[in-house]
Amino acid sequence: MKLDQATAVLRPRSSWEAVDLGCALARRDWGKLMAGWLTLAIPLWTLIVVLLHDHPGWAGFMLWWTKPVLTRQPVFFLSRALFGAPPRVSDFWRDAKASLFRGLAAGLTFRRFSFRRSFILPVIILEGQRGSAYASRAAVLSAHGGGSATSLTFIAAKLEMVIALALLLWMNSFLTEGLTDWGSAGDSAIGMVPDWFWWAGNAFYAAAIALMEPMYAAAGFALYINSRTHLEGWDIEVIFRRMTLRLAPPAAAVVIALLAGMLFAGVTPAAMAEENPEMETNGPKAVIEEVLKSPEFELQTRKVPVRKVEEKQVSADSSPQGTGGLPDFRIFGYIIMAVLVIVIVWLLWQNRSALGRGRGAGRGARQGPRVVMGMNLAPESLPEDIPQTAWREYQEGRVTEALRLLYRGSLAWLVDRAALPVHESDTEGDCLRHTRLLPDPVRVSFFESLTATWISCAYAGQAPAAGPMKQLCDQWPFSLQQRPARSGSVTAAALLLLPLSVFLLQSCSGQTGKASETTEEIVGFKGAARVNPWLAAEMFLNRMGVEAKVQHNAGSLPDEWAMLVVPAESISSRGAARQLMVWAAKGGHLVVACSACDRFANDYGDSSPPGPAVHEPFLQELNIVPAALPPEVTNSVDFGDGVSYQIECTDRAGLKISGQRPDVLAGSMDSAVLASFTWQLGRITLLASATPFRNRWIKDADHAEVLYELSRLENSRSVVFISASKINLWGMLNLYAWMPLTAVILLVILWLWRHLPRFGPAIPPDNSSVRHFGTQLDETGAFLAGRAPPSALPAAARRSVIQAAALRGLLPGSPEFEEHLAHRAGLPLADVRLALHDDSAAADPIAIASTLQKLQQALGARL
Repeated sequence: MKLDQATAVLRPRSSWEAVDLGCALARRDWGKLMAGWLTLAIPLWTLIVVLLHDHPGWAGFMLWWTKPVLTRQPVFFLSRALFGAPPRVSDFWRDAKASLFRGLAAGLTFRRFSFRRSFILPVIILEGQRGSAYASRAAVLSAHGGGSATSLTFIAAKLEMVIALALLLWMNSFLTEGLTDWGSAGDSAIGMVPDWFWWAGNAFYAAAIALMEPMYAAAGFALYINSRTHLEGWDIEVIFRRMTLRLAPPAAAVVIALLAGMLFAGVTPAAMAEENPEMETNGPKAVIEEVLKSPEFELQTRKVPVRKVEEKQVSADSSPQGTGGLPDFRIFGYIIMAVLVIVIVWLLWQNRSALGRGRGAGRGARQGPRVVMGMNLAPESLPEDIPQTAWREYQEGRVTEALRLLYRGSLAWLVDRAALPVHESDTEGDCLRHTRLLPDPVRVSFFESLTATWISCAYAGQAPAAGPMKQLCDQWPFSLQQRPARSGSVTAAALLLLPLSVFLLQSCSGQTGKASETTEEIVGFKGAARVNPWLAAEMFLNRMGVEAKVQHNAGSLPDEWAMLVVPAESISSRGAARQLMVWAAKGGHLVVACSACDRFANDYGDSSPPGPAVHEPFLQELNIVPAALPPEVTNSVDFGDGVSYQIECTDRAGLKISGQRPDVLAGSMDSAVLASFTWQLGRITLLASATPFRNRWIKDADHAEVLYELSRLENSRSVVFISASKINLWGMLNLYAWMPLTAVILLVILWLWRHLPRFGPAIPPDNSSVRHFGTQLDETGAFLAGRAPPSALPAAARRSVIQAAALRGLLPGSPEFEEHLAHRAGLPLADVRLALHDDSAAADPIAIASTLQKLQQALGARL
């Protein structure tokens, strides 16, 4: 294998970057790759169709089962194309014993359901491994990319299904009788699907395989190459080979000897910096100082007043409560606050009736209808002076409009001010019943009189005289301009709140004097560093030549030979802790920060971060417990190069190490700030607190140097910081939103207190509902029968009969008028005369209405 002749850059990649490389390799030589692939696929599919031509379902199953046969040709093609020229089609068949038939029986039987078949196939056909050697080799390679190979298989299977179903449904849209029509047959739907449709589905599935299988094989092959690059250091070997070709043999030997001496003699960048003073200017100290000058770390400040206290007010030997001293006004502030809360609660309780009903203003305005019986009751649709406007319209001859205006204004007051349970479907009788709920008998009596006059005018056509109309306008008691007065107690509470609040603010301070000066106080970071505590560490490591990044959550674990910095609180269970420990055992460097990892915490705030939790699953798995640091202790750590680095702990958090033998230790075994120990092929490092590496403190002491040395302990190629923490929604609200949350809870309590029926006066139940039109007419007739003259009820029907007769040439004044009507309707002449002329109180209104209705029908009048 000639690594220096590779047509792609061989370097350690992430798993999904390797998948992308495989797809790029397949696209680069797509024509040649598919030409060779089809020479294998077409004969295989033809054989399946010939043998199973009467069984299309089994044919589709065999298309799926024989896919491992088709995966072999792309692997063979790419293995040659990556390290030289692409092979010819005949090369595959010439080497068919190794490239096609080696391990084929196992691939089609017990290994058929392997989710990593494209990833481990090169082990069989390229390396020729079998039996236990194959299993051991596959296990080693799976440490770098085996999980991604499984995910790749699921993704490819889903894409194949999507493509096949899309083509099948596309064809079904052109058919007059498709799958939806066959499916209506119930249980026999499958038997009703014709064979040609099954074969069309098989063809579409074969097309999906042709699109996806070469890409799937190429992606698995790239994962295999990436795993070998990680394990065998192909990138370093390529560099040395190219250097050997460029340099003469003596010079190459010198360079290789120097590089080997640096690698194996323990020459570190720190030692090189001591020998070369110019390198010190770019050391970790200088780099972190330069990083913190970036705009992302700009600090936000605020001006704070400084209160000066006069010397004569405070003496050295006087206490706040002593003779001649000042009393502690904060106690009075708390007392006043408690009294104020009690007064407000008492006032609200005393005025619960007014708050519950709103004195007719609040609830009606929000809940009342805007239209009743077709009348617009919105206050903005009514004139300012309703009685004067109505009287003016009456004088101009618009009697109905004048009464309608008075009636509309009255209903608007009942809805908007009195908050009566009026509905849009209510009638005049319903509104009159609602009015009787008012405690004011004057308004009730006036509305009854207005309703009777309005019904007589609107339905019977009887206009009121000028005297009664003028009286209605003058005595109209429903002015919308009269707003209800506030409750005296509630107003008093509002007025009392202002001076007490001012006094409370002035008296809560224990000192007196004037704020004569201001000082600048740091609030926190302005830019991206405000929500990313590892931003300075990330930028620092990148400038020091170590690839670093910050992720919100771990997601899929990075490849080994990386350093993963994880908050202990994000490890939710001991099972997750064991998974991380297995990752470290394969060669990774796991750094677990046990406290101070909150990404939203303000490092410039007053509160100090909490120490490590006792019941963290990761600490329990290692049998390690939190411990307190001795006061005022600066810890030193040595990474084995003879240089001592200092760590300052701001939160005084430590760990008691037991059962482990750390080779790097800051502090003691009973109270360690940093402890690092080997873990099989990798390493685990425990940080009692993450504060030394956060944005604010990374420049202090030797924190930047310690972080850089940690990244070099296992020759990590990359560093990943995880900023997520284990916190639920309630915990997040409790930490960051407790003030608005408390306010919302209080508002909900006040709203329930105001609207629950157990508080305040009981609201009368609303028993009104939409009724039949006949019921409305019956109640209207009953109302008129008791208040209107006897002639008011049949007057409208008589006018309708006379108008219909006039249209047919029958004049009311002629002698034969009544006889023609009686003959036309087939009614007795006496009944017709009674219906047209009898207005006495003894007349039967039902008989008169029935006769007039028959006359209307005989004349063709509208009922």
